[in-house]
Amino acid sequence: ESSENLGQRLSESTTETEFGTSGIERQFEQVAKVINAARKGAWTGKPERQAFFVQQGGFDAHGGPAGTQNGLANIDNALSSFTTEMLVTGAWDDVVVLTASDFARTLTDNGLGTDHGWGGNMFIAGGLVRGGQVFGKFPNRYAECDDGCPLNIDARGRL
Repeated sequence: ESSENLGQRLSESTTETEFGTSGIERQFEQVAKVINAARKGAWTGKPERQAFFVQQGGFDAHGGPAGTQNGLANIDNALSSFTTEMLVTGAWDDVVVLTASDFARTLTDNGLGTDHGWGGNMFIAGGLVRGGQVFGKFPNRYAECDDGCPLNIDARGRL
């Protein structure tokens, strides 16, 4: 269907849950509206799978953790509202939320904050996701390693 038609359908779609005003919360609200509209038959021919992308930037905080803390709080609020919406509308068992990041931080301070790392923690959530499992292994030490270091940890705790 055309993007104009999509815009019209979304303007008519509502949520049962109140979402906040941060960028990530507004994005999750829009995704919830699309899911709700699709479940109510707003489109002809239901696709087998739908994928939505939302993003939250602002984690490049060389000067300290304040930006990261605010960003994480916004993500927490967005996920809480989205999960509640999917639960009250009966869609939670049909939804999977996956986080991905190519960005992380070192574990030690450089005097002005922390430096870039090589990846971030990920999680998967959804009504039919079997949770309570942690995959991977956290390192036992963060000391400088030579090429034989089993997890490629450098002197600053960069994983």
